[in-house]
Amino acid sequence: SLTMTINWNTVTQDGIRLLQTKAQQINVYGSVQYLDGATGEFLPKQAKITADCLPKKTGIGKAEAGKKMDSNTELECLNIKLTVEGEEVLDYDKLNFKCVILGEDMLAEVRNHLGG
Repeated sequence: SLTMTINWNTVTQDGIRLLQTKAQQINVYGSVQYLDGATGEFLPKQAKITADCLPKKTGIGKAEAGKKMDSNTELECLNIKLTVEGEEVLDYDKLNFKCVILGEDMLAEVRNHLGG
């Protein structure tokens, strides 16, 4: 099981939409700092996660005056891809029995044994 949890400050229609019982595509973009060992500098690198998910569970949070609700949505990932600086470093596909890490297909031989 590979899950993704999204935390919300408050309940929104976009968050509730993720509870529909159909696959939802989630795209997350970020900038990750890496430490260059040679120069001692922090260098930003672009990171992108793309996932097709189904809803698993939700928590609507709490209702206290003047406080965040802290709601969340947990999603089951059917497939997920992680790209760093344009290079695909992870491709996991649960339904097609595929797991490629840094270009190495970890399940190729197993799929071959199963006739795939």
